[in-house]
Parts: sequence; structure tokens; C-alpha cells
Amino acid sequence: DKNSDLYIQYLEIAASLGLYKAKIELSQIKSYAIKGKADAGDVEAMHKYGMMLINGEDVPRNAMLGRKYIEQAAELGSKKSAKYLRQIEVQELQNLAKKGDTKAMIKLSDMLAKGDKVKKNVALAEKYLKQAIEIGDYEARQKLNELKGQNALESEDPKEIFKHASFVERRNKEASLKFYKKAADLDYVPAILSYTRI
Repeated sequence: DKNSDLYIQYLEIAASLGLYKAKIELSQIKSYAIKGKADAGDVEAMHKYGMMLINGEDVPRNAMLGRKYIEQAAELGSKKSAKYLRQIEVQELQNLAKKGDTKAMIKLSDMLAKGDKVKKNVALAEKYLKQAIEIGDYEARQKLNELKGQNALESEDPKEIFKHASFVERRNKEASLKFYKKAADLDYVPAILSYTRI
């Protein structure tokens, strides 16, 4: 029986001695076993078989099918698969951004600003938005203003918050109130005066 433990042991010995056909047959048997476990619902095997397919390791390369196995494993709770999918999503967005896709730039910026699926990096988030603005994306300009406002609020620096409030007031007095109030709550006198004025 080709799947018996004894047969596999013989193949392993032959493969260790450098017999190419033994190595091939052993890798096929192992890949079929992993596929069988994956198809039976073994989450770890789903991830492993998916990676084998993506990399063409012991099986013909099939990235789309491999991704399906990994997505299924992630849905069933595999943290390793979920992490891999996050990395792939970020790489795909970065590739699109390099090609000038402003929607990808905005999505990456949102992820970076919030620390969603990536390490939080506000400076890089701003960089992506500025690139999208240079290309002419109006939504990126709005997002950059929102990001600057959020940064001002998080800074706890009353001067920065007041500066942003003054900028926002030119466009929307009502929206500027939360910034003036925050700076006023930090006892910044110009903010107190502006808040009471509006």
C-alpha cells in the first residue's frame, strides 16, 4: 500500500540517499495527505495547503485556489491565515498606489492613520494623501483635513488645536467649535475667547 507507514519510511530513506523519484513521490503523498486534512476541515492544514498552492511547493502553483484555502482557514479562526490575508491586502494596495491609484492611497492612509491591519503611522498616512491630492483627488483633500484635525485633537497641544480650529472655522464655523472647546478646556485663552465668540 503506497500510503502505509512502512512504504513512506522506505521513500524517506530513498529520498535521503538522493533518489529523485523517491523525493517526488514522497512530496506527492505528503501534499495529498495535507489536502485531505484541509478538505476535511483541519484549519492548520487549510493554511498549509493554501501556502503550498500559492508557492507551488510540492503541488502545481495555483495562487487563486491557495488564497481560497487561506480565506477559509481565516474564517474558521486561523490567526496565521488572517495575518497573511492582511499582509496581502496591504501589498496589493501599495502596488496600486505605486501605479497612481488614488483610492488605494486613501485606503492605505485610513489604515495607517487608525493602525488598522498595519502599524499606526500618521506621517505616512499624510504622505499618501498628499500624493493623491497632487494627482487631483478631492476626497484626499477632505481626508487630509480630517486627519490633521484628529491629530490636533490627539496632540493635547492647545496651540495646535487652536490653529486647526481657526483653519476649520473659515469653512465651517460649527465644525470648529469642538476644536475651540478642546483648546479652551486646556485653558488656552485665545481658544476660550473664540469659543465664546462663536
